[in-house]
Amino acid sequence: MPLLSAPVPPSIYIQGSPVVTSDDKYFTIPQMVLGRCINGAPVAFLQNFKVECVTLFRSCPTGPPIKTQQKDLITEVLNGQGGIIMVNLTDEDASDKSLFLSRGQVDFTSETLVCENVTLALDYKFYWKGNGITSISLTRTVGTIVLNGSLALTTRYSAVFLNGESVAEPNSGNPGYQVGRPVIAGILDNNTELMQRTVINIWKPVGDGLCFSASVKPVVFGENSTSGCLLPIRQRNMTQCDLLRETVADLQAGLTTATYVAQRGNPDLTSMTDWVNISFVTRNVSTATGAAAGVCGDIPSHQHIRVWSLTTSLVDGIPQREIQALEV
Repeated sequence: MPLLSAPVPPSIYIQGSPVVTSDDKYFTIPQMVLGRCINGAPVAFLQNFKVECVTLFRSCPTGPPIKTQQKDLITEVLNGQGGIIMVNLTDEDASDKSLFLSRGQVDFTSETLVCENVTLALDYKFYWKGNGITSISLTRTVGTIVLNGSLALTTRYSAVFLNGESVAEPNSGNPGYQVGRPVIAGILDNNTELMQRTVINIWKPVGDGLCFSASVKPVVFGENSTSGCLLPIRQRNMTQCDLLRETVADLQAGLTTATYVAQRGNPDLTSMTDWVNISFVTRNVSTATGAAAGVCGDIPSHQHIRVWSLTTSLVDGIPQREIQALEV
C-alpha cells in the first residue's frame, strides 16, 4: 500500500473523506486493497465495507489486528463538527469458532499452544447525521484457539454507516454529486409521499450481447457512455410491426422506471425540493415506409439520456455540482 500523506483535520466530513482521530491520524480498519488485506487502510465517511482476511499461523499472534488491546481500540475520533467522540467497545465470545478456522498442517512433534483472546472479528457501526459522526460502536469477537502445527485463521472486518437505525444507502456525493457515482433517481410513493430511491440504467451486454440476456448498469454522474444490445427478429416479426415497436419500446422503458432525479448526491427522501422531474421526449426519427412488405418503420431504436449539471457551491474548496435537468 502506498504511503499516505498526513491527514488534514476535517471541518466537516463529506462522502469519501477519511475519518480522522483526535491526534490527527487516519482512523484505520483492515480492508482489502488491490486484492490484499491491508491493516492500515483509512476508513472513508459513508462508505460501508465487509472483508475477510486469511492468515496462516504457526505460533500465537502477539500484535494487532489479531491480538488487540482495549486501549488501542477505544480511540478518540474527530466528529466533523468541531468535537470528539470515543469508540464504544463491546466484547463477544465466538460461539462457533469453526467459522474462522481451517486446519493447516498438523505437526505432532510440535508443542500444543493455547492462544487466548484472539481477535476474530471487528465490526464497527458509525452513526452519522448531516456532515458529522454522532457515535461509533465496535463489537470485537474473540476466542481461544488451540494450535498444533499451522492453522489458517479467517478474520472478519466490517464498517457500516447508520443514519438513526437505518443503514446508510450509498450516496453519490455530500452534498454535490461526485464524478463516477450513480445518478440517483426516484419514484414517488403516493401513499407515504416519500421518494423511493432507484437508478437510471443503460445496457451492459454480456456473452451473446442479446437484450434478453444482457444485464444493466447505472448511469453515472459526469461520464459519457454508449451501450446497446441486440434484438433478434425473424421474418414473421416484420409482418407484426406494431408488436415489434411495442417490444422495443418496453425494453427501453424498463431502463428508466423513475420519474424524478435527485439534484444532489445526498437527497432527502422526504423533501420534494431535492428532486426534479425527468423529462421524457419521444422523437420520430424513422423514415415513413408506407405499407411496404417486410419493412417496419418508426421503431424506437435509440434512447438518449441527457443530464444538465451546474457547479453551485464550494465545500472546503471542493466544487459541488448539482443536476439541473435530465431528459430521456
